[in-house]
Amino acid sequence: MKKIILLLVLFSAGTNVFAQGFRLYSFIDQRLATQKLDKESIDDMETHLPKLLGMSIEAGISADPVRSSYNELVSALDQINKGDVVIFYFAGAGDGKGTETGKQKVYIGGKPVTHQEIIDRVTRRGPKLAVILMEGSNSQALTKEGEYKHDHAGAVSKTSTKKLFDQLKSPADKGMLVYMNATEPPKPAQKNYKTGSYFLSSFKNNLYDELGESNPDWNNIINKVSAQVREFSRNVQKPYGNTYSIR
Repeated sequence: MKKIILLLVLFSAGTNVFAQGFRLYSFIDQRLATQKLDKESIDDMETHLPKLLGMSIEAGISADPVRSSYNELVSALDQINKGDVVIFYFAGAGDGKGTETGKQKVYIGGKPVTHQEIIDRVTRRGPKLAVILMEGSNSQALTKEGEYKHDHAGAVSKTSTKKLFDQLKSPADKGMLVYMNATEPPKPAQKNYKTGSYFLSSFKNNLYDELGESNPDWNNIINKVSAQVREFSRNVQKPYGNTYSIR
């Protein structure tokens, strides 16, 4: 049976991709001023997505990357099985230059771990869908300006939810990777004292919006999140991402 595992650092033939369990893994630095607000966004997705997918919630992880060890990260990712759906979220210390995925780093228990290492660890076990959201930065900017607001387009649809979470780039693929990085280091990750992370809030809201579309697509979410965060951060923070085949 296929499972959905939500990793927020957040898956046999002929059966429904949403048949078994939903797991939420979040790695949020507890020193962040908005960590409670960001955790609320995570909890909101944990509450609503399993219901939309018709799934029960299984054991997951909510951890502080400063206090966690690399081995704990590896142990969590080793729970992934072939055909699973994974969503991974990290918010904490990170560095790197440019947009080369392999060179971006986050820190788990003080150990530098590249985005590529996390991607490889998640996808090597053959998930149906892996959504990896990275918000690692060497600085966090807290602002009272540009409060993030979002008007939802309409009600979500279970049919659209299945289409989005069961999407492949080509029939030959075993799965799909959706990767987003919240900022281009050394640019800071923008936070708002009322709404928390621009990036996480925008992702959650645009995900829900896309679940109301007749033909939902992960690239629509990526593009909307990128545009919104650039706007609300006054072009300081520039998220980027893409979809890739898992073969």
